Amino acid sequence: RYFTRKKAQEYEITGWCRNTSDQKVEGEAQGTEDILTKFLKDVDHGPRHARVVQLDTEDREVVEGEEHFEVRR
Repeated sequence: RYFTRKKAQEYEITGWCRNTSDQKVEGEAQGTEDILTKFLKDVDHGPRHARVVQLDTEDREVVEGEEHFEVRR
């Protein structure tokens, strides 16, 4: 999650991520299409100590007023 937040901050993406009860990570990210493509590529690769098995994406409605990217619990 913290790797994802760091990358989101680097790309100036807003949204959130959190762990799920089944040991996955889920989240929502907002930004321009080209920036999101770069961000998702980094997230799909993951940090050195992690193993990303699958990255799923879906289009969502824009959340107005979102100003930063946060790790939720």
